[in-house]
Amino acid sequence: MKKLYKVTTKCGHVGINNYLYIEFPIIAESGKEASAIARWIPRVKHHDKYCILACVEIDENEYKALCDKNDKDPYLLCKNKQEQNLLVDLSDRVFTKEKKEKKKHDVSKINYKRKRTKEYIQSFKFGVYQECL
Repeated sequence: MKKLYKVTTKCGHVGINNYLYIEFPIIAESGKEASAIARWIPRVKHHDKYCILACVEIDENEYKALCDKNDKDPYLLCKNKQEQNLLVDLSDRVFTKEKKEKKKHDVSKINYKRKRTKEYIQSFKFGVYQECL
């Protein structure tokens, strides 16, 4: 039995690390199937692990209202980047993804490893390890 779902997704094509929230009306048998369908709708960030934010079952009136809303949404009506750049209110809807800080190498650990390597090379030159061979 088919049910109606409202799936909230992250949509792209608005710059690196930027996205929009868009709600899509989906007809599916389960919420999991509705999420899988929504993931591969054009403009959705397909390969983002967290692109599906919510999946809620809705009634028929809400479904029709959401379809009408998406039919009038200027972002979804754009055919190319030039049309999208002409939209004035789009910048208000754009969110920026927070970047993770990269771990910096512990300098003391690197210096320790360099020192140990240097000691190993010098001891090998002077024959400490020659006895083992």
